[in-house]
Amino acid sequence: MSALVLATALLTTFPYTQSYLANPGTRSAVKSLPVDFETFSVDLAGFFSPMHPWLSGLSQKIAADWKRGGSLRGTYGFFGYLWMFFLVAGISLFFKRKALRLWILAWLVFFFFCLGPYLKFHGLTFTDFVLPGYLLPTLPLLGSARTLSRFVVPLTLCTVVIGCMVLKDLFQKWSLGHRFACYAGLVLVAAFETALIPYPLQVGITDYRIPPVYQALAERAQGREGVLLDLPLHTQSGSHWKGKRETRTFFYQTAHGQRNVGGFSSKLDDSVFDFFRKLPGVEAFWEQRPITRKELEAFLAVIRVDWIVVEKSRYDRTTLETYLTALAQTPNVRKFFEDLDYTAFQVLRPSGVSDGSK
Repeated sequence: MSALVLATALLTTFPYTQSYLANPGTRSAVKSLPVDFETFSVDLAGFFSPMHPWLSGLSQKIAADWKRGGSLRGTYGFFGYLWMFFLVAGISLFFKRKALRLWILAWLVFFFFCLGPYLKFHGLTFTDFVLPGYLLPTLPLLGSARTLSRFVVPLTLCTVVIGCMVLKDLFQKWSLGHRFACYAGLVLVAAFETALIPYPLQVGITDYRIPPVYQALAERAQGREGVLLDLPLHTQSGSHWKGKRETRTFFYQTAHGQRNVGGFSSKLDDSVFDFFRKLPGVEAFWEQRPITRKELEAFLAVIRVDWIVVEKSRYDRTTLETYLTALAQTPNVRKFFEDLDYTAFQVLRPSGVSDGSK
């Protein structure tokens, strides 16, 4: 009876759904969606691609795109081949096991929503293949671009429940000795194929070595809290992906332990960034143009900074000289580190604090 109802519903709604999704107005609306909806939707190939870059071309593609500062091509949804096997086995029992039906239907709903407004496969976007996910921006509480990737969480839950129900049926048919061997084998297989989840995509662009300047800063700060200004100044909004991704934003703070001026901020309104940019001296840091001592002093008077690190390779020779000269001429700024790549300064506070403490 359930099969008959399901088949009737699909046959009844298919012509209307096909007509609506093929409508030029619908396709136009989908193509005008925010770019973030493509960024955070799940790449279909990600369900079958291990996270290890040696095994997955998709992983290499995403890492290369990250390195260029572009948007991610898609979110992963890899459960592991073992769980996918049990998932397929569970779906095949849809009409035989009543207890599985609700979980399988929920899995299908979350699966189609997490794929986003249109199909993506192995980094390629097919805008003509419209999916139900394009409806999400019009629904309350589901307009966030990250909603798409978050559907992977309940999708994973449904996958595990379906898989465990299939496993339960299998184990009930086996002897105790066979159960133990099966448990051990399944654990080893699952651990092997999912050991690299979550896999840092930034591995494709960094070897995790911290530049010596930040090691020197950590030694000088001696564990006391301070504020670091990395030049050139870098900011990025996690809400709208403004700005370019920076390796130092994600890794280097683990060594020096200081708070950063700028960096990555999630869920901040654009007005916050506009206010920050209008502060004295910030525009010069942001645009990487030559700076004067007056602009530097105006900035230090507004924002408390204990440390300044200049990455020389980011500037042309003339601009770099203006920065180093302005810093050297500022009375309360002292250089404490220099190599071919970086020059670091300490800002002495008027209160006499000279080591980054409050």
